[in-house]
Amino acid sequence: MARYNIKDVAKVCGVSISTVSHALNDSRYVKKETKEKIFAIASEIGYKPSALAKGLRRKSLNTIAVFIPNIASQFFSQILLGVNKIANKNDFHIIIVNTFYNSEEESRLIESLKSQYVDGAIFVSGLDNRDCIKELHKENFPIVLVARKISEDIPSVLIDNFEAAKSGVDYLVSLGHKDIGYVTFEFENRSTVKDRFEGYKQGLVQNGLEFSPEKVLKIKQYSMDEMGITYECCKKFYVEKKLPTAIMTVTDNVAAGVYNFLKEKGCSIPEDISLVGFDNLLLSAFLDPPLTTIEQPKEKMGECAMEMIINIIKNRHDIKNNIVNLDSKLIVRKSAFKCKK
Repeated sequence: MARYNIKDVAKVCGVSISTVSHALNDSRYVKKETKEKIFAIASEIGYKPSALAKGLRRKSLNTIAVFIPNIASQFFSQILLGVNKIANKNDFHIIIVNTFYNSEEESRLIESLKSQYVDGAIFVSGLDNRDCIKELHKENFPIVLVARKISEDIPSVLIDNFEAAKSGVDYLVSLGHKDIGYVTFEFENRSTVKDRFEGYKQGLVQNGLEFSPEKVLKIKQYSMDEMGITYECCKKFYVEKKLPTAIMTVTDNVAAGVYNFLKEKGCSIPEDISLVGFDNLLLSAFLDPPLTTIEQPKEKMGECAMEMIINIIKNRHDIKNNIVNLDSKLIVRKSAFKCKK
């Protein structure tokens, strides 16, 4: 289908582009007859003025849309705390958009966003919906990514997931573990998850251990219930497989699902098998035993993202090549112990 722009409307109406713009945006006086003709032609050829462009020309409403995949997740709620803290200090408002780990739903909501006249958007984690987000960026709409990286020119706040995951392997190896499994989600369209997997692989290799795909459980679907789906997948994956002496997981919620499976199987943590999670969610300190995990500074990530987008909006320019990498940290608790085998 042909896409018409403002030049087409101006050409058909026999007026200037600025006249069409003023008529459609009601930004200056245009004769009634001319205005009616412009609206009629625009409607006839199916031209719609860019809501983003209109939004950037009007007075700011100080409103930011925050896209998250799962509103019930502790990880995302802690990022939102940071976003909200900086928003309140700067008299900004936030609208929370839940995408349910669905790229099509996210694309639909992004299109809806264009007519809502928000000042910018923060995209937290989720699937790499690259084309849609890149299109927003091309339209000079202020955006910042959190725990997600699509390209070097789009402002992003994250940790070095590769190095963070590798540090988990290093820790388990220091405890004498040589048989280390990994539980992850599929990562073809999620760069942060892939980086953690690559960090796990490289951690093994650098410690003189062989990487074996047979020791990796890839959960093929994203779910709002990460614990439940992990538990079910573990029951199928380890039916005939020998359990490793240690398991690393892509998130703490996944680790919690592994806990349930192992305890049902009669395994003792960490006496029989050690576990290391990722994220340092609030729940990790209350698992039995408390989970050793890799911490992401979630609230700080939210604060940094909100500060960046306010800066972009107020200065009316993009932050070029601004990928902010915050520090991660290994939190040692009681779920990992010296290997006895």
